Amino acid sequence: MYAEVKAVHSDLAGEPLYEQIVIRYMSANAQLAKEVLNHAEESFARWPNVRDLEFRDVVLYLIVTESLRFNAEGIGSRLDLQEIVYSVIPATL
Repeated sequence: MYAEVKAVHSDLAGEPLYEQIVIRYMSANAQLAKEVLNHAEESFARWPNVRDLEFRDVVLYLIVTESLRFNAEGIGSRLDLQEIVYSVIPATL
C-alpha cells in the first residue's frame, strides 16, 4: 500500500504521505488519519526519546489497535510486535 500511495502522491513524504496511506487503509477522512498519526507519535516517537514519526511507527500503531479491538480480553500469543514490524519496515522509506 505504501508503494501504491507513493506512486499517486510522489510529491509527498513523511507525515503527509503517512496520512494519505492511513486514509486509504482505513477508508478514513483526513481528521481521523491525523488522529492516528498523533496517537502513533505519542506511543512510539516521544518516549523514551523524542524523534520524528516513522512509517513503521504508524504500521505498529495500527496493528496494536486493531489487535486490541478484535481481542479485547488480551488473550492470545505474546509477540514483540515492535521487533517484528521494525525488522520488516526500514526506519527510512
